[in-house]
Amino acid sequence: MFQKGSCQIHDPEGGLVVDIKMSGNRMFQLKTETSGDQTCFQSSIQDSSWLWHYRFGHLNFSGLKTLQLKKMVKGLPQIEAPSHVCEECVIAKQHRESFPK
Repeated sequence: MFQKGSCQIHDPEGGLVVDIKMSGNRMFQLKTETSGDQTCFQSSIQDSSWLWHYRFGHLNFSGLKTLQLKKMVKGLPQIEAPSHVCEECVIAKQHRESFPK
């Protein structure tokens, strides 16, 4: 839930998990700490470029490269454009045919 300059994340029962205040650049920084036995926020994707593509909501690879070159994201590795396309991105860019009425 986004309201009054904060982002609140609730569990399925309605309990507050985290309340994040908006930063000066209108971002909500979520800092997590994990112990070795937790699997939350982990992924098994081998190619880190694809992992970051998914993490940033299917942001195009040139956009990811810009984030990396300008050091806008901490921990973002060198981004390499893949040789194949993301199926989800292709589907999302398709438009429905409009039929005459």
